[in-house]
Amino acid sequence: MATLREPARNIPVMDEAEVVVVGGGPAGFVAAVAAARNGADVLLVERYGCLGGLATGGLVIFLDAYGDKGEIIIQGLARETWDRLKPYGGESARRGTTKISPMFDPEIFKFVALEMIEEAKVRMLLHCWAAGVVKEGEDIVAVVVESKAGRRAIRGQRFIDCTGDGDLADWSGAPFVEAEHPWGLGLPGRLANVDGERVWAFAQEDPERWSRLRRQNTEQGGIGFPTLGWRPEVIWLNNRVPGYPLNVHDLTNAEIMCRKGLMKTLFFVRKNVPGCENAFLMDTASQMGTRESRLITGELTITQDNLAEARRQSIGLVDRRARDGRPVAIPYGSLVPQRVDNLLVAGRSISVSHDMLDTVRLIPHCMVSGQGAGTAAAMSCRQGVAPRTLDLASLQSRLAEQGVNLGPDAQPPMPEQPAPQQT
Repeated sequence: MATLREPARNIPVMDEAEVVVVGGGPAGFVAAVAAARNGADVLLVERYGCLGGLATGGLVIFLDAYGDKGEIIIQGLARETWDRLKPYGGESARRGTTKISPMFDPEIFKFVALEMIEEAKVRMLLHCWAAGVVKEGEDIVAVVVESKAGRRAIRGQRFIDCTGDGDLADWSGAPFVEAEHPWGLGLPGRLANVDGERVWAFAQEDPERWSRLRRQNTEQGGIGFPTLGWRPEVIWLNNRVPGYPLNVHDLTNAEIMCRKGLMKTLFFVRKNVPGCENAFLMDTASQMGTRESRLITGELTITQDNLAEARRQSIGLVDRRARDGRPVAIPYGSLVPQRVDNLLVAGRSISVSHDMLDTVRLIPHCMVSGQGAGTAAAMSCRQGVAPRTLDLASLQSRLAEQGVNLGPDAQPPMPEQPAPQQT
C-alpha cells in the first residue's frame, strides 16, 4: 500500500477530566454515570448525536436478557435503565420467548440515557470521533479526537474504552485478538402502519407458510423479515449480512445491501403478509450493527474453563448459563487490559474467548461491564492507584451497595447484595 507522510503539528488540548469515557453506547453511558455517581469528574465522548449506541442508533430494540421468566438476574444500572423506560410507556414484553427481554422505544431510550447523564452531571461531547491517543510510558495522557472544530486532544487521568471495537486499546498498544462473528453486520429497520395482531396470528396459525414466505423474501433480495416491535402498529426488521466492522469497504457494501434489501422486504410483505398491506418504512438504523471485532487480552479472559475465578472476581452476573447451569459472572480482570496502566474496557470488546462472546455482548450485559468499569475508574482516581491494582473487595463492596447482583461466589462474599427478584 502506498503511503504519505503527514507533517508534524501541535494538537490543541480542548478539554480534560478525571475520567474520559469514549463511546456513548450501553456500556459507555452507564460507565460515565457510574464514574460520576462515584465522585469523578467525567467527560463522555460520542461520535454520533445521541446516546445508546446500537440500542438506539442501531435499532437493536430489545434488552436481551435480564433472566428467565420469573427471575431477574441482572441488576444495578442495567435494571435502573429498564425501570426508567416504564413510566414513559417505552417498553413492552417481547413475545415468543421464555426470557425476560423487554422491547423498547429507541427514542425514549435516548431520552432516558440523557436524563441519567445529566442527573449525574456528566459532561458530553457529541459529534466527536476518537482518532488516536497520546501516551507517556504505560499511561494514556490524552485521547485525540476529530470534529468540525478539527483535530483536538482531551486529557484525562483514567480512560474507559467503550468504542465496541477496542479502538483505544489498539492505539495504546494493549494486546488484543481479532475475531469475526458468523452473523457479520446488520442494519435493522422498522415498518409502521401495520396490524401487529394480524401479523402475529398469521405467523402462529400457519408457520409453514410463514417460513416459506421468509425464504422467498430472501431469494428475491429482501433483508430481514417481520418481528413485532414494542408497539402493535410497528414491526421490527432485523437482519445480518456478510462483513467485518473494521473493514470500511465491508461497511459500505453492507450499508448499501441492507438499505436496498429493506425496501424490497417492504414491497414483499405488503403483497404477502396479512396486516402489512398499508405498511411503510418508518426508519432505518443510523449505525451499522456489529457483533465482534477486537477482543482485548485482559488480566483474566472469560472462558468455559475459568468460570470459578470469574465468579470470584465478579463485578456483576449476566443472564447466560454456564455448563453447570449457573449464571456467568463478568470478572473485573476482563475489563483490565495488559500493558496500559490507566485504561479500562467495557462492552463487547472485553477480554473473552470467541466462544463465550455471546455471553457478554448483549445490551444489558454491556451495561454491567460499564458500571464495573466506571466505578473502578472513579475509585482508582480517588485512591491514586492504577486500575489493575485496585482492591477487588472494595470495588465489589461498592458495586453491591449500588444494587449490583454479584452472585454468591464473589470474594469476599457479599451478604448484603440483592437477591434475584421475582416478576
